[in-house]
Amino acid sequence: MKIFQPLTLILLLVLLAMAWATWDMQRREAVAPGVDAAALQLQAPPAATNAATKVVAQPPPPAMATCPTCRGQREVHVDQEVACRACGGTGIMPGKFTSHGTTVCNACKGTGKIAKHVTQDCPTCKRAGEITQALAANFKTCPKCHGTKMIETDLQTTCQNCRGSGKNISEMSKHASGMCPFCDGTGKIAKKEKNACTECFGTGVTYQPPPPPPAPAT
Repeated sequence: MKIFQPLTLILLLVLLAMAWATWDMQRREAVAPGVDAAALQLQAPPAATNAATKVVAQPPPPAMATCPTCRGQREVHVDQEVACRACGGTGIMPGKFTSHGTTVCNACKGTGKIAKHVTQDCPTCKRAGEITQALAANFKTCPKCHGTKMIETDLQTTCQNCRGSGKNISEMSKHASGMCPFCDGTGKIAKKEKNACTECFGTGVTYQPPPPPPAPAT
């Protein structure tokens, strides 16, 4: 009798395990026949998957054209007038005198200015060398300098030979000796100064927006 008691206990445990396995299989098939419940939980919702893989169409890049300001060189060369170093901008050679007074500077021909070429980054394309075709179509000849890139200004400066007195003062005698031959007795020297056009930054072309569309007829 004592021998059959352990066997009976083992048989009961086996029957309980089989019953548990049968119940668990029925529960899984009730969730989705033929699909494992654990695998079903790991799957992403179809709507989220489609949203993640959706490709948004990008607009095509704008058509480009060579920059009309620098002609694709990425730099512009601006002509400027600076003070003559030989005479210090006075137009008179220092330390050189004749019987009629001072001598005109040979470097600047008495203007006191020397032309200088300055290179700077293109202000239109910012060193890109190209801009959009829509923007390039509105670049036209500068209305201020008419494409010459320079603006000429008339100036009246004090004559450095007679110091504005209009008289020819000899450096040797320090006394008046007639009319100054440089300013014809006016004490002023007329000069034409050239500087880079401030409208187009010395490039000869400027952006000119298109005219507004005509108003609709009433």
